[in-house]
Amino acid sequence: MELKIIDIKTFKNEIYKYYKQLFPSDERKPFKLLKKSYKLNRCKFLEIFSNNVLIGFMIINIVDGISFIQLDYFAIFPEYQNKGYGTNSLKLLKEFFCDYIGLLGEVETIGYGSTVKDNENRIRRKKFYEKLGFIFLNYEFTLFNVKYTPCVFYFKKEKLEEEQIVKEMFELYNNLLGEKKVIKNCSYKNTK
Repeated sequence: MELKIIDIKTFKNEIYKYYKQLFPSDERKPFKLLKKSYKLNRCKFLEIFSNNVLIGFMIINIVDGISFIQLDYFAIFPEYQNKGYGTNSLKLLKEFFCDYIGLLGEVETIGYGSTVKDNENRIRRKKFYEKLGFIFLNYEFTLFNVKYTPCVFYFKKEKLEEEQIVKEMFELYNNLLGEKKVIKNCSYKNTK
């Protein structure tokens, strides 16, 4: 298996159609925002290959001063799922970004999807992330009217308190989206 970092043009030409197919419109960022983050060097697009065949992609956010990277989007194409590619992709990602404590993620909160299929996909995603070794935090985020449960996948043995992780996640959002947008459109609550 191989991960390949690609530029915004390659993302648009090769991956964007899959991005639109695999993620509901209310869970996708506009292309304009992805492009802006890319130009500011805060967003990396990665293609996932097996035997020189494109089998999926990741979108990773990186902000200076944050000890984690953020997994913004992760997809193994349906015909390649349940074959260990997700697990192997994370192992490769860990090697790529070994200077970071780990990987931050969010999974859409179960029960808030707009359709039965959306909720089924949320259940499937959460199980997938749990199987990969992600630890779900006792928090719920509301980001632009979509509810998420945050999670972390550690690359190192060093662990942080949940409150510190949430603080770093919101610092990352401030850098990616702008503090005014975050204050207006993003919030969190402890569910413990």
